[in-house]
Amino acid sequence: MGRTCNLVRLAGFALVTGIASGGCPFLSGQEDQQQLGNHIGGERLLSTDSGYEEGADYSRETYEAIKADILAVFVDSKDFWPADFGNYAPLMIRLAWHCAGSYRNSDGRGGCDGGRIRFFPEHGWADNTNLDKALTLLTPIKLKHGDAISWGDLITLTGDMAISSMGGPILGFCAGRQDDSSGYDSLELGPTEEQEATAPCAVNGTCEVPLGTSTVGLIYVNPGGPMGVPEPTESAPQIREVFARMGMNDTETVALIGGGHAFGKVHGACPTGPGADPIDAPEDPWPGTCGDPDSDTFGKGDNTFTSGFEGAWTEEPTVWDNHYFIDLLEYDWIQDESPAGNIQWIPVLKEDATETDVPDIIMLTSDVALLMDTEYLAIVEEFASNQEALDVAFSNAWYKLVTRDMGPYTRCVGTDVPPPQDFQLPLPDKPTDLPSSTEAKRAIGRILEADSTYASLLVTLAYQCASTFRSTDYMGGCNGARIRFPPQSEWASNAGLSTPWEMEIDRFGYIQRR
Repeated sequence: MGRTCNLVRLAGFALVTGIASGGCPFLSGQEDQQQLGNHIGGERLLSTDSGYEEGADYSRETYEAIKADILAVFVDSKDFWPADFGNYAPLMIRLAWHCAGSYRNSDGRGGCDGGRIRFFPEHGWADNTNLDKALTLLTPIKLKHGDAISWGDLITLTGDMAISSMGGPILGFCAGRQDDSSGYDSLELGPTEEQEATAPCAVNGTCEVPLGTSTVGLIYVNPGGPMGVPEPTESAPQIREVFARMGMNDTETVALIGGGHAFGKVHGACPTGPGADPIDAPEDPWPGTCGDPDSDTFGKGDNTFTSGFEGAWTEEPTVWDNHYFIDLLEYDWIQDESPAGNIQWIPVLKEDATETDVPDIIMLTSDVALLMDTEYLAIVEEFASNQEALDVAFSNAWYKLVTRDMGPYTRCVGTDVPPPQDFQLPLPDKPTDLPSSTEAKRAIGRILEADSTYASLLVTLAYQCASTFRSTDYMGGCNGARIRFPPQSEWASNAGLSTPWEMEIDRFGYIQRR
């Protein structure tokens, strides 16, 4: 373990605008968390040298056992980190979301394949404050089942189970994530020297492509508004831009925001913050600073600080429904201040309201922003009036969120894999009548005999077709021969390569021009 941590420290992670990075991913420090968390620093969990692929078990029997263990965790509140509303499911949705949500379209980096949220830089992101506690809660399950399930699969499956346990819709589960032994592949997500060298963000809060977020260290956008300014009209376009960087359209974006905020709450119990970050306190990160230091609930429970916002979005934060959207439309929203001093929004009755009670809920600037954009508002109205539409949109968007980084459908394994989705670039069914390889070779030979320049052309074609592959999310390559179609066929580097498929070759291998 020491060798792994030393390598991480030697990587020289940079600090960007005060966001934590670098260090070693030890978990917490309180007594019963220590007993669970001691193991997360062990080689068995942080390294996959033992070979996850060899030990993986995707059988229904194994997964049903794992699911049962996950469900038991949700309702077994621990003293070291008491569960909000007596249920850890909302916390686990946040863990799965933040593990997968680092994915970005630009270069395929990020995502939960690799389980790198356990390591820096992701482990130290401001957006991932207190998720070390969620990992601690899952550690006994990982120890029990070992290499039968990777950390990446366990985190994602737990998120799925959390949603379904509270009545939410799940499309299916694509297993097959393989754990990384370090956070090396996340270095370019930042904040690191590598990220600064390849994709600097001069103003942290307005980061552009290839970065996936507006702010290094946050998953998408600042929930308090761009650069922390609580202006919903300015937040909406930033939401659209940043969600598009991970491949989400407007419907998927609204479904994910509102569907995710159907559960749980945000925490900002006092103005003094979450405490020392993982750099300054690697064995007890984010211990909390709120409440009576002599109290058993100091820094946790009602005294938790995570984001600085405080409150739940709905009146029943462990029940799946569309009340987030109903309430967003039902009330006017005015600015309020959390105990931590953050600007958030509380409901007030509309002028023509017939009711007299106002729910004890809050919205963030990024929530109210959905009312300020014409396209987003139309989707909010649809989901508020149509629970089934929300169910379908959310289940599909969630599956895309947690599966996008896995790449092609063929990487999915297990017994609960849904049919191929469009984002997985599915291939047509395999033809039943395939030509023999001998006939294909003869046809290619006749092409080469017809014109001596075709040899270099075909080599270039093969190279251009295959060279689109990227190992980050397994996209691209020549499987599917998409070089025949836009956008690849229109790339300047592929000019003139359409000649081979502009020719027809008869069954005897003779070339005929179209």
